[in-house]
Amino acid sequence: MIARKIVREFDIYTRIGVIECPFSDADCRRLELQLMGRVELIVINQVVDDTDVINLKMAIDAGEITVRDFEEYCHSKGKIPDLDSAEMSSGFLEMFYGKKIAWVHLSDSEFFEYDFGVILNFVNGFDCALIDQEVCACVVM
Repeated sequence: MIARKIVREFDIYTRIGVIECPFSDADCRRLELQLMGRVELIVINQVVDDTDVINLKMAIDAGEITVRDFEEYCHSKGKIPDLDSAEMSSGFLEMFYGKKIAWVHLSDSEFFEYDFGVILNFVNGFDCALIDQEVCACVVM
């Protein structure tokens, strides 16, 4: 029987209104080295697609945002509002909620509390938000 390694998954988001990733690949490698391989930090480049259109419409239907919010965003960018545009939907959602910029995979080991503290310091140091995938909640904001 092969022992399974339990891994906790987290997402790192930029702050609301910030779109650029504030840390580099070198920063990620330093963190991984500091935690001796017990963490994997993967910087991601999100793909713009129709999922963004669906997510925008769901957020509007849920009352989280309004069509007017979207229209104001589009006008501020010099664009004509188009709720079916994946590019405009993606840009608006990133501006409104923040942009997912990385995944963190943290091994559940005897060092978990220490490792998690180091990750929290990393995320805070770059003024980002940490979302716990398991409970769908923001850990650091």
